[in-house]
Amino acid sequence: MALPLLPLLAVAAPIMRGVSGLMAGNANASAAREQAGEERSAAARRVRRQKEQARTAIGEQLALMHGGGLEGGSGTALDLLRRSQVEAALDAMELRREGATRGRALDAQARNEKRQGQFALLEGFLGAGNAYLDQRHDWAQARTGDERRR
Repeated sequence: MALPLLPLLAVAAPIMRGVSGLMAGNANASAAREQAGEERSAAARRVRRQKEQARTAIGEQLALMHGGGLEGGSGTALDLLRRSQVEAALDAMELRREGATRGRALDAQARNEKRQGQFALLEGFLGAGNAYLDQRHDWAQARTGDERRR
């Protein structure tokens, strides 16, 4: 006995929607993970750039101090250099923290996208099961109605 095409499509359609939802979720999760890696790389580049700028600024400070007559090893000069180095280190830590925070947020987004895809697949299977049960119920009612007419 050949199965009618329409009931078969009614069962297959929710599964196909679920599979496409899973594929979309996986693709979105992959894109978010890639974006998280890019964000971490960009943060590392910003830290390197900031360190280079800080070294340049400290070098300029040293040149100005020596040019202005301050001794490089005196207390005031050392305090200024130490403060500049501490501020540069704090700036670098802040840049790292911001990059890590954005990366974690994108990782969480990737996990959520993947879960949404998995739920879409589950919803597709449950929808297919529901469609199948509805068809069985309809067929059972149709058969009992046919028997009563005879």
